[in-house]
Amino acid sequence: MQKKISPGKLHLENKFIRLLLDYAKYINLMLAVGIYNVGCCYQNGIGVEMDEGIHLLPKICRDGLANGLFIIAVIRVEKDEHKAFIYYQRSAEMGLVEGTFNVGNCYLKWNWS
Repeated sequence: MQKKISPGKLHLENKFIRLLLDYAKYINLMLAVGIYNVGCCYQNGIGVEMDEGIHLLPKICRDGLANGLFIIAVIRVEKDEHKAFIYYQRSAEMGLVEGTFNVGNCYLKWNWS
């Protein structure tokens, strides 16, 4: 015989599950922010060699942190402007104003229309 669950208890259990899922997303975001900050230290040579931490930034991109994409673009611009443009564009699509600004600059610089 199946045990019946009251609608009120089921509602509370569903809210709890949603709360846990939201909390997990928050933890992932905080991890991404932490990795982003470590990446910034590498980018600026704070306590470490500059540019050694660029390998951390793609994880931030996967985690959806627009600033990470933007920093990759800033680092890449010295090496490959077209790859930098892709990262600027992705950060702009995620709503980062600086990314949008730099996409516009790329269009002006390269006379794209």
